[in-house]
Amino acid sequence: IRINFPGAPLFLQYKLPELMQRGTAFETANWHCPGLSVPFFRIAMMRRDISRQHELLIELESRYPSNVFYAAPGLENNRAFDHAYNNAAVAQQSVFFSPTDIGSLPDDKIHTLAYKLGLAMGYFFSEPKPIKAWTFEQLSETLRATFEQERFYDLHVAAREMRENVLDLASPVMRQTEQQIAERVRSRRRPDPDRAIRSSEEEQALIDLSVAREIAR
Repeated sequence: IRINFPGAPLFLQYKLPELMQRGTAFETANWHCPGLSVPFFRIAMMRRDISRQHELLIELESRYPSNVFYAAPGLENNRAFDHAYNNAAVAQQSVFFSPTDIGSLPDDKIHTLAYKLGLAMGYFFSEPKPIKAWTFEQLSETLRATFEQERFYDLHVAAREMRENVLDLASPVMRQTEQQIAERVRSRRRPDPDRAIRSSEEEQALIDLSVAREIAR
């Protein structure tokens, strides 16, 4: 799931959990994982030999730090999910794990994450590795702090970053025409007696936004 917000999108890879209710679950029967006891949840990672999904999420997170997560619901059954969904509360009853915190999968075997609502850590298996478990509240606070960065309230900075982000996604041919597009935009913005006088920073911001729009088209 990609959720767009100014500056960078938030990516959530939702995983369907399995509810573990018996003490024979290998996570608790064979290992000591502080705080983990039945009932708890388990999600399976996509096997490395089947898909590059996990590695691609790590690469995506390197581009958008603190914006890419596995989302793991803490809902015991369909009835609980339907109730949470109808109240727009699925995210509040989920935990979130950073693909980078998990790290690259070591082999082609099945690997899982075990977690429990309220625990600050989940555990990556086949041998337990503690992984920070983000709550919805912690994730929301991180996003709020992001919005306080200069790039979100300074038009000049935001416009320049938008131009650079769009250019980064453009084809090599479009990158080569960036300066030509910028010159065309400037020529269309020649002084007009009826136009309000803007500062050089405001003019540059408008040019950056126009260039980004043209390249995106």
